Amino acid sequence: HLLCPVLLLLFITEIILLLTLLYSSLLYSTGFHWLFPLYWWVFQRFVHPSPNTLIFVSF
Repeated sequence: HLLCPVLLLLFITEIILLLTLLYSSLLYSTGFHWLFPLYWWVFQRFVHPSPNTLIFVSF
């Protein structure tokens, strides 16, 4: 079924956008030094997914 991966991708994109907005608002209200490594780690997890994630997406 082709619809399920598309919906999943949209859902993930929505979450990433929400996280980015949340991060931006936190950046203005709190210190930048301790939030950045956490956000960078999350970003790296999305950019370099594990092989299991790649297999799941391809099927």
